[in-house]
Amino acid sequence: MDGFTFLFRIPNAATRRRVIKQRLWQIEGQTMFVADWEPGVTPDKPELTSAPIWLELRDVPLQFFNKEALEHIAGLVGLPRLLHPSTANKSDLEVAKVLTLIDPRKPLPEAVNAQFQSGEVRRIRVSSPWMP
Repeated sequence: MDGFTFLFRIPNAATRRRVIKQRLWQIEGQTMFVADWEPGVTPDKPELTSAPIWLELRDVPLQFFNKEALEHIAGLVGLPRLLHPSTANKSDLEVAKVLTLIDPRKPLPEAVNAQFQSGEVRRIRVSSPWMP
């Protein structure tokens, strides 16, 4: 189609529903919005209110390098969804990566102060290699 608009035909109904329901996809580092199409109708670009990003957490003490603590830290920025494999298997203890749904209309903080059940408060640096 014209410009940056593409028409995809997805013959499988279940797959088509899933693709349309998600609406926002990231492919090869590019964000793609998906919507139903009918001849003569131009779908509006939806407002981006949430986006999945790989949140990178640095300066995480080793005792907090576990699923529960990392989800707690990422939860201070957004809604944690998944640990990156290198984080889950602890092959990289320098950077913890957590797939997190964030509100891209808000700036990403440079750091968060995380308080744990022990009462300990630690400053964790926050970044992301890609922001929508």
